[in-house]
Amino acid sequence: EEGREGQCVPLRVDPLQMAAVEECSGAVPIPDLFQSPVDAEAVRFRQGEFAGFSRRDKYGFELAEEFVEEELRVAQRNAEQEALRQKAWAVYLEKRAASGKSILTGSKLRSLVRRGIPAEHRKRVWLHLLVSDAFPLGARAGPGEAAGEGDVPLSSSPPSGSASPPSARATHSSTASTSAATGTGERDASPSGIAAALAGIIKKPSSLSRLDRALPKTVGGKRYQEWLAGAGSDADALAQIKADVRRTFPAHAEYDSEDGLQRLSNVLLAFAHSRPDIGYCQSMNFICAQLLLIMDEEETFLAFSKIVQHIVPHTYFTASMIGSHIDQRVFEVLIRERLPAIHRKFSEYALTIGSVTAQWFLCMFVCVTPAETTFRIWDAVLLEGMQVLFQVALALLKNSEQELVAAEDEGVAFAVLRDLPKRAFDAERILKIAFSNFAKVTSGKVTRLRAALAQP
Repeated sequence: EEGREGQCVPLRVDPLQMAAVEECSGAVPIPDLFQSPVDAEAVRFRQGEFAGFSRRDKYGFELAEEFVEEELRVAQRNAEQEALRQKAWAVYLEKRAASGKSILTGSKLRSLVRRGIPAEHRKRVWLHLLVSDAFPLGARAGPGEAAGEGDVPLSSSPPSGSASPPSARATHSSTASTSAATGTGERDASPSGIAAALAGIIKKPSSLSRLDRALPKTVGGKRYQEWLAGAGSDADALAQIKADVRRTFPAHAEYDSEDGLQRLSNVLLAFAHSRPDIGYCQSMNFICAQLLLIMDEEETFLAFSKIVQHIVPHTYFTASMIGSHIDQRVFEVLIRERLPAIHRKFSEYALTIGSVTAQWFLCMFVCVTPAETTFRIWDAVLLEGMQVLFQVALALLKNSEQELVAAEDEGVAFAVLRDLPKRAFDAERILKIAFSNFAKVTSGKVTRLRAALAQP
């Protein structure tokens, strides 16, 4: 069904998942939010007059007025950590460049990524992660998928040209068969093909082109421009994409122009044509829009193809949405095991949490958590795999455990669950909880639960 503005869910949903079409960007106003010791500063900030701050965050998203004071407090509190993080990454990249070694082989990489990749280095590091044969660190198979069937390989063939992509014309059918599946495999301990990509990039910016040449340039044997040029003529799917891109970050400057909307449409059209087993459905637009904020069209197409192949199961996007259903069951089991008090409260009120939490996974937290927190989550996901989404989801609940357990009735409990991601401005805190409290939620654990819960 066609969703309202701001939705972030698949086009094809069943009644159990219909509630996942809740608006991603909406928020419940909090009365008297600015009645606090910093009331005057918060009001000036709300009016765009607070010295040193903008009404938009560094990624171009408009700050939610009802949470502006809280976001301001977190930004000020974490300013020192941000500076230390930038310095640590600069030192790490400098040393890897000086040694001529890949950034992916450094012993400190995991801890650095978990602390967050600075915005100025994020694209560079993400591309290294995406191009690695070891991408991602976690297991690759998704729920409802057979190992090795229907893999769409990413070729490392060198580019034959750099023609500009044509305008969007049509998309392949979004109701094609669902026989293809993503690949599986164990992590290769020695990433190949990228060892020299970083050499000199700190002192020689021009050498960034070597990183570009290391990227795989084809999906299923074709380049991005070929997939886009050969897109089908499914008028319904094309109309859905055109409608959805206009609801994707409507307040963001990048998508407030026809050029930005066309770039997003192009990527979605090309992907739908390259994966006829999936086609197009909602939630893809938000994930691709997030990637386009730091990548160009071709990079976004290649990155999204790999994300669907190795992280978010393609069965999330098929007509049955079996992957999403199974992962919500997995999440419920993890809540019962790891957060028993919250599980008892949900059971007491018979809350169907999937009506809220399904969108957390479908959109990889895009338009669910604040932009900085979302990018921080993605940093870890691209290194370690989809189990990070489960760890973060559990951390969000843990962070609001007192409120959830103290909820006096079903309505209060549901409202807390619905709104808690919107206030997750403190990425440091959320990710610390995720990796310390839920370290045992590994890719292996998730894979075993998926297999068990997929049984009839």
